[in-house]
Amino acid sequence: MLPRKFWKQIIRISVAKGPGSFTSTRLTISMARTIAQQIDCSLDSMSSFHLMAPRLYKDLNKNQILNSFWIKDLLPRRGIVAGKYQLVKIHKGSNFHEFNEIISPQLTSNEKILNPSIEASNNIGKDIISLINFSQYCHDSNLSSDWRKTLPIYPTSPIDNK
Repeated sequence: MLPRKFWKQIIRISVAKGPGSFTSTRLTISMARTIAQQIDCSLDSMSSFHLMAPRLYKDLNKNQILNSFWIKDLLPRRGIVAGKYQLVKIHKGSNFHEFNEIISPQLTSNEKILNPSIEASNNIGKDIISLINFSQYCHDSNLSSDWRKTLPIYPTSPIDNK
C-alpha cells in the first residue's frame, strides 16, 4: 500500500482496457478511473491486444512487418475477437514500439478478412513492460490523458446468449 501522503506524487497511471474477462476489465477500469479522478493525474490506457502487438508482430514474415496485421482470439461459444494493428515507429531511447490500432478489438464472424493474423497470447510480464513503456512515452511527450476517455472494451456481453 502506498501511504496517502505520497498520492500527490503520482502524476500518471496506466491500465489495459481489455478485452479480458468482463468482471476483471470492469473492476480494473473503474479503479483506475476513480484513482485518476481523485488524485487528478493522467490515465493512460491501451487495449490488451495493442499491448501484445510489439511482442507478436515479430512472428510475421519479414515482408509483412511494415504492413497491417490482425491479432485474434477465439472465444468459445462466442466467436473471434480481433483487432488490426500496424507498426508506426520504434523509439530507440525508450524502447517503445509505437503501433497504430486501426481497428480496436471487436467480435467478428468473418475470419477470411483477418489476414495476416497472429493468435493472441498472454504474457503478463512483457505486456506490463509494454504498458509502462507506453506511459513513459506519453510522459516524455507531455501528453495528458483524461480519465473520462478511458472506457473498457467489451467485445461480448456477459449476458448475451449468442
